[in-house]
Amino acid sequence: MSKHSSVRRLMIGYIDVLQYINHNWKFMTQDECIPVQVALQLLDESSLGLANRYNEFQDTQQQLQNALKAIVNGWFIHIPARNGSNLWCRTSPGIQ
Repeated sequence: MSKHSSVRRLMIGYIDVLQYINHNWKFMTQDECIPVQVALQLLDESSLGLANRYNEFQDTQQQLQNALKAIVNGWFIHIPARNGSNLWCRTSPGIQ
């Protein structure tokens, strides 16, 4: 499998997560969304709160984070330098 097709596959996973968010957490994609308000709702155990969806939210956040990390790792390689610093280099789609 070429590097380019594996990155394309990773992008599809990312798009799947975004579609899930758009379908199940649409209110969070709106410009009017206030993150602090959402956090408080996720902790609110009353009938008006979202505490019953807290685990779902964490799972979705983890899936999104994993998808983004996979894309970055698919496009960049990590090269530890001799002096202890780290260097990230973009790979070309043809490099495997």
